[in-house]
Amino acid sequence: MTTIEVDGRSIQVPSDLSVKEALEVLGFSIAMHPSDKGLFMPCQVGGCWACALEIDGAHRPACTTQVQEGG
Repeated sequence: MTTIEVDGRSIQVPSDLSVKEALEVLGFSIAMHPSDKGLFMPCQVGGCWACALEIDGAHRPACTTQVQEGG
């Protein structure tokens, strides 16, 4: 397990997840189309950067960035 911080809250998730997968485990909805409800993450391979989040002070694609302890 890896401890990550989401919206100021420390949470444990499995270590082998991407940030996108960790958000899904935490109950966030992922949207494939802009009209769908949830976080818009259409390409799932990091090419479009639509899923970019601030991770450890830098913008990174959530779909391809692995969770890291304390991140």
